[in-house]
Amino acid sequence: MKIIDAHKGAYEYTTYFEGLAGHSSQPHKGVSAVEYAARYVNKLIELRDKLKDRVPKNSIFDPPYSTLSVGGIFGGIAHNVISEKCHVKWETRPVVKDDAVFFKNQN
Repeated sequence: MKIIDAHKGAYEYTTYFEGLAGHSSQPHKGVSAVEYAARYVNKLIELRDKLKDRVPKNSIFDPPYSTLSVGGIFGGIAHNVISEKCHVKWETRPVVKDDAVFFKNQN
């Protein structure tokens, strides 16, 4: 058995998006919650890339930097329906408190 003397932090999130349902043949009459969620996920990915540049000195973790992971995107009911609701499940695992603060200030 191996002794573990440290672990990364863990923050879990679920972010909800609400749009306006409609038929895909009339996109001007609806607002897609899935599309807004996709934009949000793209921003999370950009933030994840910034975290890779914030490796703390003498980090004991693998990888040595704080991580961010998108675990799932859930929304929509059919290919021809503009989605009214969507949610994204994601998490961060900071290696130092400064990264948790950095992350909070980015949102």
